[in-house]
Amino acid sequence: MWNTCLPFPLSDLQAQWLPLPGSLTRALRALGAFHLEILHEGCAHPNPDEAQALGIGTDSQCWLREVLMSVDGTHAVIGRSLTPDIPDAHAWRDIRTLSDTPLGVLLYEDPRITRTPFAYARPGQGHPLAELAGQVGLLLARRSVFRVQQEPLLVAECFLPGLWEVAGRRRP
Repeated sequence: MWNTCLPFPLSDLQAQWLPLPGSLTRALRALGAFHLEILHEGCAHPNPDEAQALGIGTDSQCWLREVLMSVDGTHAVIGRSLTPDIPDAHAWRDIRTLSDTPLGVLLYEDPRITRTPFAYARPGQGHPLAELAGQVGLLLARRSVFRVQQEPLLVAECFLPGLWEVAGRRRP
């Protein structure tokens, strides 16, 4: 399902946003009034493709954070991040205390953090991103794995139809 190239047709705007490097939050803030809502935080097990991306088993306990990002009141992006839950010595333990602070605050301040290239997909029925979005169809998503001290953090972002409306008014 996930592919490192863009295997589907995209508009010019979508082709600009999907591989956008750096902080997605920063790009969204450039479009208008940004709001982040926590949908869920807590322990969970990864689905099979998430486990594979993290290099762990599906029975592994992870810390899961799911958020909805809006611009000017329009739902723009669903975010889902998972990291293996390693008590005490966990390099990503600060994500538990972010509250409504965007994850990008952690990801782009530490030069030790590395990131894999993006993988892209169209989340379909039954995929956690489609379930969070409450729809299937023309959703576009990207994900990558961040690492610090060899510990992985999978970050997946699902671009909602409202983003294209808002982004069409102002380029990042």
